[in-house]
Amino acid sequence: MDAENLHELARIFRCGRQGVDGYQWGDTPGADGNYGKETLERLVTAGYAERTGRDVKNQLGGTWPEVKVTPTGARALIESGVLLKMQEVFPRAVAFGRGNCGNFTFDVTSGAVLGPLYVPDETYSPGDGDPSRDELIAVAPIRIDVDELLERYPDEELEGHSYDVLDLGFQNVSGNHADPDEEWRDQFRPGTRLSCRM
Repeated sequence: MDAENLHELARIFRCGRQGVDGYQWGDTPGADGNYGKETLERLVTAGYAERTGRDVKNQLGGTWPEVKVTPTGARALIESGVLLKMQEVFPRAVAFGRGNCGNFTFDVTSGAVLGPLYVPDETYSPGDGDPSRDELIAVAPIRIDVDELLERYPDEELEGHSYDVLDLGFQNVSGNHADPDEEWRDQFRPGTRLSCRM
């Protein structure tokens, strides 16, 4: 899928709540809707998006179909570089993740990972008992749980901050949720645990 066809999907993933938003002209076929219906059908067929069955009001007084970006679509967006290019043209507040597999940038409002995909480069050669590159891709973050991060560190400004990947909860390429590593937090960020209030 070329960058032009991914642009609207990238907007939804980057700005929509949890990668869900209206798809512009998604029910309008032909040139009148800039081939929105056809583009959406290609994205759904490719497994990059799925219709939720709901509609979203648009600025024209009508509605557009609500679309959800799939983990496969998120991976394609991150790997394409479209999200990082959008960040250059339309900057938003970001933070950074880091760890043994490299570094990545994420949007602090939506949690969308903009790129690059958090996996070792092609030269990665696993030793005995180490995960394969494909296994690491399956658990790479695509959306950071920003709400959990804000709850955990309420006095911390997320923008511009760099987080160890073990300090982050996130949705991964497989579509599963990974929790932050609480043992890591206790060791490297002591005194930040929230106390329970009755």
